[in-house]
Amino acid sequence: MAHRILGVDDDPYILDLLRVLLESEGYLVETFDSAPQALKAAIKSPPDAAIVDLMMPEMNGLDLLRALRYDTRTHNLPVLICSAYYENLASANSELDKPDVYRLRKPFHVGELVDLVTEMVSKRGLKRRKKMPSGSSGPGRISAFAASQP
Repeated sequence: MAHRILGVDDDPYILDLLRVLLESEGYLVETFDSAPQALKAAIKSPPDAAIVDLMMPEMNGLDLLRALRYDTRTHNLPVLICSAYYENLASANSELDKPDVYRLRKPFHVGELVDLVTEMVSKRGLKRRKKMPSGSSGPGRISAFAASQP
């Protein structure tokens, strides 16, 4: 069964990149250009991981992360926070230092993104197995910035 990934960004080119890239790696990808819409979808049907832009209108990535952590259905969801404003990611936000929160600076290399998503869903799978016991290297070093240009 393919892992479901939620992508949230106000840049349609980044959303297209996430969808094409991760679907080519075998993931099911659902994208949103609005954090409130993504939050509703995540709570209704929790994905295996989320990729969230930091700077968005209405609700920023940190607010979305806090809302996901507040709900019991998504409180352990691995979240990758992406931002061109990397200094904001390095600030003293305690939410960013918690387990299952990853950081990625834009522009990123697609191989780096794929590696992080793979790590996120692998760790989540291990945690699920521990809690409830039951009976290719990516497309290269293309910059997300370059790939997102029309």
